[in-house]
Amino acid sequence: MARRIASASGRWAGVASSCLHVYDAMFARPVSRIGDIATLTTQSNNTVVRMLEHLQALRIVEEVTGYRRNRVYRYARYLEILSREED
Repeated sequence: MARRIASASGRWAGVASSCLHVYDAMFARPVSRIGDIATLTTQSNNTVVRMLEHLQALRIVEEVTGYRRNRVYRYARYLEILSREED
């Protein structure tokens, strides 16, 4: 997945590193708000929002609230794997 982010980030010059930080934060908290990810990654909220947009374009994360504010993102594929292991 990291390779997929890095190769796709070539289209979005200069975002691979920040995008990978946000991706790693989604492993730590697969359901997160922008502020939580910003704290984990020490990136600004604006940077986190842009990186989440890139990860959404790659269908890695999805926004689940539908709201403009207080959005919550989830790393769906990771959560599916975790729920299978519980069965």
